[in-house]
Amino acid sequence: MTPAPAGLASLAVTPHTSNTPIEFPILYPDDAAAAWLYTRALVTFRRRHDGPAARKALAKARRGNPHVPAYLTGALKVPRRPDYIGFGDESEAIAYAAEFREAWRTTPGALSWLNHDANTPSRSRRPRR
Repeated sequence: MTPAPAGLASLAVTPHTSNTPIEFPILYPDDAAAAWLYTRALVTFRRRHDGPAARKALAKARRGNPHVPAYLTGALKVPRRPDYIGFGDESEAIAYAAEFREAWRTTPGALSWLNHDANTPSRSRRPRR
């Protein structure tokens, strides 16, 4: 499958006047770029709040690029956008945060959800007894 243009992901979180929700993140379910993974998580959180579907989408996004949350939450300052963007690395995280942090900031509860999820061990990370 050809990767989807990352610019399309911004349409999924941009306010629009139509009553029809934009489903771009669903059209490209196999795209592993941060723009799609984190946008899919945000759109799912907006629709379903902190439910299993949103948690699953965020876990997948974190596996794709674990650097993004630190830039979205402000733990790390977003520097100048990099000239070259890698895949799953810090440059991709910076580029994503530069373009999408406003969508996260203006979604009620999204940044605290992102912070809380980062500090909550998943079942797979809990030690077995």
